[in-house]
Amino acid sequence: MWQFDIIIVSQLMCSSAIAISVYNNNNFELTSANIILWIFVIATIICMVICDIALYKVLLVNSENHDLKEALELSNLKNELELEYYNKMKVSIAETRKMNHDISNMITVVKAMVNDNNDNNSERANAIIQDLTETLENNKIRKFCDNELVNIIMINKYDTIKANHIEFSSNLNVPNNINVKNTDLCRLFTNIIDNAIESCVSSNDKGKVFIILSSQIKDNNFVVKCINYCDHNIPDDIDNLQSTKPNHKGLGIEILKNITESYSGDFTVSCENNNFTTVALLKI
Repeated sequence: MWQFDIIIVSQLMCSSAIAISVYNNNNFELTSANIILWIFVIATIICMVICDIALYKVLLVNSENHDLKEALELSNLKNELELEYYNKMKVSIAETRKMNHDISNMITVVKAMVNDNNDNNSERANAIIQDLTETLENNKIRKFCDNELVNIIMINKYDTIKANHIEFSSNLNVPNNINVKNTDLCRLFTNIIDNAIESCVSSNDKGKVFIILSSQIKDNNFVVKCINYCDHNIPDDIDNLQSTKPNHKGLGIEILKNITESYSGDFTVSCENNNFTTVALLKI
């Protein structure tokens, strides 16, 4: 902070130079004009010092928050990259749907083979039908809501939820024309779900883990609510809420607070009977 000390010293030197100049020109005679000029010089010095102190304190606070802001910016960039990835997935999903349609047509043809009363064809057709049915089930495109972006996010996160054996249910009302930026939608759902998954994965009793996700639009408010199992100690103050990640470096809560505040909304968390509830409200 030595740069700010130099600023203060330089301003004091300038003020002193003004005072010396006044003294030399007026010989410090206590005339009415001279007194007014000295009052102006002293007031200028006081204002400079006050402004410097205020500036110093502001810059000190900003410096303390610098690391957090950098981390938030990096996390936001990560979410924007995820958004780009989800957009690319839309193309793959369209191709998969086409493939599923073709397979459905093949099943129709095979069923016709079964009905021709030829035992060999019937046995072979049944085997093909079984394989095709399993392929269709494995490639089934789930629909969680009408919004394409959120649906793609949910498809991606659902695979992670399944892989960690977490019981999951959802009831999402997110229209395509919702008045929320795509980047904010991506960050909102990604961080809410990631926080819930993290809580479940780090829980001691893996047999009880679950996630219930819902969203609705009511009175121009978009509300996203998530309830998940949590057997960790949760502080009463949301600002003291820490991630279960190593070194407690998770920034999901901070990001969610920033998103809701940018829409003049509210963000709350609570925990009761091992049920951790997250509610994000955005005014749209």
